[in-house]
Amino acid sequence: ATPVMEMPILYGDFMFFNEIEEAREAKEETDHVRLYDGLESYDAIKVVLDSALERYNLHHKAMNLVLFDDCLEHLVRVHRILRLPRG
Repeated sequence: ATPVMEMPILYGDFMFFNEIEEAREAKEETDHVRLYDGLESYDAIKVVLDSALERYNLHHKAMNLVLFDDCLEHLVRVHRILRLPRG
């Protein structure tokens, strides 16, 4: 793999999504905030999105998705657009 693919330039505000959701469901306070920051790697993003998908599948009809690197890039872009006002 090329160095560009090993260290993607991706940004988002969802790295602490699971911790924030767990605290919200338990009605607890949390120190985590949704900061727009550089995402470390595809592997780090995949862990967060896989657990978010599992959480979704517990409460809704299951979506069996395969999150490969190109899919992760597109999800990060779509997430950024949807978080914008009027996005």
